[in-house]
Amino acid sequence: MDNYSSSKIKSAFFNDIAQGILKTYSVTPETIIRAIEILDSKYLTPLDSIQVATTLQIEHEKGSIIFVVSDKKLCSFVQQYGLKCLFI
Repeated sequence: MDNYSSSKIKSAFFNDIAQGILKTYSVTPETIIRAIEILDSKYLTPLDSIQVATTLQIEHEKGSIIFVVSDKKLCSFVQQYGLKCLFI
């Protein structure tokens, strides 16, 4: 990817956050504890476990959401936690 394309993608990403299209969430101590519990139950990368733990936290707070992923194993894993998953 050239610098121009990379810059356009980054700009669109930050604009989506600024406009509220994408939301960011803080990783809390509770999220880390949940991620560690997830790691203890099944091998995932630490980053995947934080993503799953954060998604579970958001779903608890906001209601039903869809976990979008391009990893079939991770999609199957999150479905075991009751999350809806969209594999792309």
